[in-house]
Amino acid sequence: MIGRGANNLYLGFALGAITIFALIASPNVRGQEKTESAAQEEDLGIFARVLSKDGQPVERAIVALADGKTERVRIDEGRIDNLFQLSKTRTAIDGSFSLVSGTDEWQLFVIHDLGFATVDADSFKPGQELTLSPWATIAGKDLKRVLSKKLGLSAKGAGKCSFSHRTKLNSKGDFEFARVVPGYTYFLDSSPRTVTIGRVSAEAGTRHQILLGLPGRKVVGELKFEGGWPEFGFAKAKIQRPDYPDGFDQWDEARRSQWQEQWNKTDAGMRYQTARCLEYPLKITGENRFEIEALPPGFYEILIYFGTDRDENFWRKSKLRVKKNAAEEKDPQPQDAGVIEFFLPSSDD
Repeated sequence: MIGRGANNLYLGFALGAITIFALIASPNVRGQEKTESAAQEEDLGIFARVLSKDGQPVERAIVALADGKTERVRIDEGRIDNLFQLSKTRTAIDGSFSLVSGTDEWQLFVIHDLGFATVDADSFKPGQELTLSPWATIAGKDLKRVLSKKLGLSAKGAGKCSFSHRTKLNSKGDFEFARVVPGYTYFLDSSPRTVTIGRVSAEAGTRHQILLGLPGRKVVGELKFEGGWPEFGFAKAKIQRPDYPDGFDQWDEARRSQWQEQWNKTDAGMRYQTARCLEYPLKITGENRFEIEALPPGFYEILIYFGTDRDENFWRKSKLRVKKNAAEEKDPQPQDAGVIEFFLPSSDD
């Protein structure tokens, strides 16, 4: 009896020791699992600061996160149209913010009255400082008053985003698009019957003043190219900088900016800006033929967009000079540009 009791006693001690060991070990195991989970979550955490162009922290900027499940981010009139579908937050007083992504494929969008910024997972670095690019403005005048009263501006941005704007011509033919995301080339259309007027390049912090309906000649010609058929094309003017006043290079930045702003409003300034940022659409008409409506006199590059079998896209260039017409402007004769030849790039390009 005593031996059997002793055995039971030893067995009790052993089971108790195992239980105590399990109770001691379990928190460590759970802690290890928690640490690994936290590490994984930290890896997907996004921590950064938003700064203005002059390096100052930006408070209450909207920061939106589009992950791999988001199909498209629509930025309409400089604001995110489908913001309710995205994870979002606002920056703190020091410009900082944090968000957590459920995947390792995402894109951030930052919007504030001071400007716009975006970054994706591949190029992001933890603690990164995101600097806002100041909004651009595209404004101008329809000289001939032949366009529809409604104008649209649109572009496909990097990654998942697209941009769109709408505006109306006033009684004088003036128009303006504000809060335009810089760094992209936009299609300028007349609606409701969508007609592409041209493409406009937007630069950060710049107010572009362009003239639509400038007197010009219709240009026709023949395209010759290798491999594939071009999808569309544009004519872009080759321009020279304006004649600056004497001593312009010695002026401080504030004085130069003031002169530039005033000059941009002159007829010469608006024509310069039009040539600088507006591209005229090229229409492909049948057997290797093309036409461009109303190109003002000057030197141009013809840009043709190709899609190739290598699933790559190319812009190819060729030169064109549009001469003044001796005929009356009311009935100008088209200029025949002859054959304009293009070559697709080689594998070394």
